[in-house]
Formats: sequence, structure tokens, C-alpha cells
Amino acid sequence: MRFPQTVLLVWIMVSGSGLLVRADISPADAATVERLAAYARLYGYVRWFQPSDECAEVDWDRLAVLGASEVLQAHESGGLLPVLDRVFRPVAPTLGLRRAGSAEVKWPGELPELSGRVTYWQHRGVKLVSRPSPYISRRVISGDESEERKPLFEGSPIAAPVLIKALGYDLEARILLALPVDQENRTTEALDTEFAALKERLALVEYVQGDLNDPAVRVAGVVVLWNVMQHFFPYHAETGIDWTDQLRPALRAAIEAETPDDYRDGLCRLVARLQDGHGVYYTEMNAQRAPVHEHADTTGGLPIRVTMVDNEVSVTAVREPSGFLKGDVILSVGGIPAHEVLAAREELVAGSPHLRRFRALNRFGQGPVGTTFEVLVLRDGMQVTVPVTLETDQRGYFFNAMPEFELPSLAEVAPGIFYVNLVTCTKTDYAARLDDLAQAKGVIFDWRWDGRRRPLSGPPISVVTDVIPHLTETEVRSAPFLVPQIVLPDREGWTWWDGSWPLKPKLPRFAGKVAFITTPGVVSYGETCMAIIDHYRLAKIVGEPTAGCNGNANFLPLPGGGTLMWTGMRVTKHDGSQLYLHGYQPDIPVARTIVAIKAGRDDVVEQAIAMIQAEKGDR
Repeated sequence: MRFPQTVLLVWIMVSGSGLLVRADISPADAATVERLAAYARLYGYVRWFQPSDECAEVDWDRLAVLGASEVLQAHESGGLLPVLDRVFRPVAPTLGLRRAGSAEVKWPGELPELSGRVTYWQHRGVKLVSRPSPYISRRVISGDESEERKPLFEGSPIAAPVLIKALGYDLEARILLALPVDQENRTTEALDTEFAALKERLALVEYVQGDLNDPAVRVAGVVVLWNVMQHFFPYHAETGIDWTDQLRPALRAAIEAETPDDYRDGLCRLVARLQDGHGVYYTEMNAQRAPVHEHADTTGGLPIRVTMVDNEVSVTAVREPSGFLKGDVILSVGGIPAHEVLAAREELVAGSPHLRRFRALNRFGQGPVGTTFEVLVLRDGMQVTVPVTLETDQRGYFFNAMPEFELPSLAEVAPGIFYVNLVTCTKTDYAARLDDLAQAKGVIFDWRWDGRRRPLSGPPISVVTDVIPHLTETEVRSAPFLVPQIVLPDREGWTWWDGSWPLKPKLPRFAGKVAFITTPGVVSYGETCMAIIDHYRLAKIVGEPTAGCNGNANFLPLPGGGTLMWTGMRVTKHDGSQLYLHGYQPDIPVARTIVAIKAGRDDVVEQAIAMIQAEKGDR
């Protein structure tokens, strides 16, 4: 089928970036957003910081949907305060709500005595799923020696257990952060009838995994996501944004979403504000399949791989048959300037500026499958039009597997200089050549992958266990892995648990020069390795900056389906300086050239070889 160019423009601008802005909502709709924002803030305070038995037992995803549904109808039922009270009091019996500024009005209910045994929440990071992780959330009971109730760390809210927070919409809340427990470790002798009635209502809440046509389900997803990032995301200072300011636009986008993909795009834009390289929304998450949300059922892609050369989108690899050639500079896609197409895609991608661009380029020029349009390229100084009909995109979000050139797994690439691919070289092959590598003039380790799926004869090498120990004579240590220790909301009063670890040397020690080739695709574990290499000067870094995102990922399932991956701990460089968004900079930056691309030359490996052959200076 053939679409006019305006159709492609709309798809890119709406599905890709949100650059087309809807008309202002009416004052009534603005009030709805304000009510939902107040509800969202209260949801986070009660779910993660109010330690009642009811809070530990309730289905919080269902409650998020039920609460959103009732708040959306609040203007029809006598105001917001009674709605919030009806939703939350059954799980938080000591909750107080009142109009803001009404200090002369007493809070409802009496404060319990905290003279005996007390329970409160401690979070080391935050536990959100059952999978193994370094993140733990625990309802501590003071004086209880059982392992599952012991404090995770020093620090509690007992000295100041009453939290008063403005919710917005002229409301404020009183939340108790610590509650007394009896000898049976209960905050209440028996779960009351209000809670039983709430559970019956929750059982009737219908939200099917992946069915996002109900605005309450969409709002619930935003409420849960925003709160987890508000209270537990460790890089707010580095992002430089006011996360509170992001809540209302995200709620508004969820209400106005016309399709599930509109809603998911909104979540991706919200997460992109944090610039978290782990910030990826998966439409599914299981052992067999974890597709990144990208309109996967309808998305077609160009049969090319591209990169930036002299600030222009340039073709580096082509899947035949195709009218494209290596070295083509893309000027426009369907009449849209190439830079606008790229910017539209970048708005859906989270990460540092260079990681965001790297991933946006991986699937540059997406559109609906079957769309026919023209791509204008500059080829040898002349403009050439290439007709395209989009087929199902075979390129990946994290990596475009279309090969630019074939990379060996392990080979001697110049006299006395060896090349090792960190993706495809097996432990067995590496061990067989270990003595040769140790005695070599130089070794190049490459984090890149050429896209060819080779049947490996065994597991690939590990940089931590198989490479770094052979580059050092003394024990080295990882960068600080700092997990926040949390007892208060809104990122107040954090302390840190350091999960860094040592690494001992191994023989044989590599005698020659060593180079590591990096790109913005080197992220997370890759930056764990590069941190040690950079700090201890174990090798030269050649190529491009790494991603600027490290720390164990956490996983947040959302109402209505989908799971958000995000960074749950703070990692700095060894000296305490900022890694996030910066990454590790190359000692020898390499800029790709059209001449090398056309000739099929790997100019990055060429630079690494030249560095080793120069035989000057330290590693």
C-alpha cells in the first residue's frame, strides 16, 4: 500500500515524539488532573511508608486502578476528600485528611502510643518483584529477633513518626510512619469490616494484562511509575529536572491517550525525562520474550544501518536487495528532514544524549509496515531518490544487528597484535591462546558486535574474571555501588549501602599494550568493567564514550501489563565524580569517515593498532 508523505509525518511526530501538541484542556479537565495528582501523591505515601497489616496484604495494583476510577468520578460524588478517605482508610486506619491550611481543625482519630514494640518500613532500594536482586523492602519490628523482621540498617522514623504532607488540590494528609504492634506482631487485632469490604470491591476491578482502553488503568500505570521514581530513583540530582512537574502532564497524557500505543509512548516519554539508560519499557517480560515497546506489531524498518558522520545520518551497512549504498548520507525520509526523523525517535529513548542517539539510530526511519515512500540521499555529491516499502523491522532497539564488516572472535590482526571480540570469543578459545595474548605486543578488546549469530562452542569470556585480572599486578576494586537506604518518602534522609567488591590479579600478566574499543552501547556491566580499566589505567580506551549508566537494574510491573526496567542504585566513578550521563571518555576518540565506510574499513580497529604500534607511553 502507498501512503502520502503526510501520513508518515503524522506517524513519526505522534507515535515517535509527541511534537504535535493537543489543544489545551478545559478548566474542568485541568481540575481532574489536579485531583489525580493529589491521589497519586497519597498513593505513594501510603503504599511504601505506612506500615499497617492491611497495607502489607492489599493488592496495590488493583487499588491503584480502583482509586483512579473513583477519583476520575470525584467531581460527581461530592469532592475529593471523601473519595480518598474511602479508598485509603481501609488500608491505613490511622490516615488523616483535611483541607490545607486548616490547622485549627483537629486531625481525625487519635495517635497511637509508641511506647512498646513498633513496626516501620525500611527499603534498601525497593523490592518490586520476586526475582533475585540486591533490593529489599522490609516491614521491620523493633525487638523482634526473627531474620525476616530484623532491621536492614540503622535508621528509623520512630523519633518523628508523624508525616504531614501537602497533596495538592487544597488537601493535606497525616501519615504515620511507625505503628505499635502486639505480641502477635499485628498492628490491629483483626482486619476490620472496612478492609474486608474493600477487598470485595478490589476483586471486581477488571484490568486485563495489556488491555489499556480503560483510562483508570492508564492513570494507575502513571501513578505507580511516577511514585517509584519519586521515592526510589537515585539520580534525580544528576538529571536536573523537577520530577514533581512531570506528574500532571503524564496524567493528562494517560487520560487523553486514544490507543494503547499512545499510552505506552507517554510512559516512554516520561521515563526519558530521567535520562536513565536502563529506562526501558517492555510490553512483556518473561524468560522467552521481552520485547521493547516500539509498536512491535505494526512497525516496519529501513534495510540499513546508520551512524552520524560529520553530524549527518550516514549509511554504514545495507541489507540486499536495496537501493542504498554504504556511505549514502540521508537527507530526508518521506519528505521529512533526516534530523527531524531522528529527533522524533530520540524523544522515546531514555539515556544520556549519546546513548539516546545511539539507540535512536539503531531503528532510524521506522513507520507502519507496508508504507511506501522515498528516501533522499546524497551520494558522491549528487542527490539520489531511493524508493522504499517498509517491511517488518529486523533491527534491534539495543543493537542494529546488520553487519558493517565481519569481526573475528580472536585473531592476530597485525604482527604481534591480537584482536579479541568480547561478544563472540569463548572461554575455551581464549584460554587456548592466553599465553600468546600475554606475550603479545598488544591486545585489542572490542565491545562491539558485527551482528552475526555464531553458534558458540561454550560461554563467552567475562571481562571481570578472564581479562582484568591479567592486566594488573595488584588487587583492584570496583567503583562504588551505592544502594539507597530509605525510611522517609521524597528522598529525604537517605543513607547508602556500598556493594563494591575487590578483584585479585591472575597469571599470566599481559606484557604488551592493551586497548578497549567502546561505543555508547557499552552500558551497565560494560561500564563496571571500564570503571576498573579507566581508574587503574589498565588499558587505553579507543572509540566513543560509554553510555553513562550503571547500577543493577530494578523491574517495575505496571497495571494493565508491561514492565519498566530502571536503575535502582547510584554508581559513581572511583573518585566519587559523576558517571551518570557522562560515561568513560576515550583516550583516543575515533570519528567515523565516509571514505572508510565506503571502503569497508574498520577505522576504529585501525586506530587501536596504530596506538599499539606507536610504542610510546604507558597503557
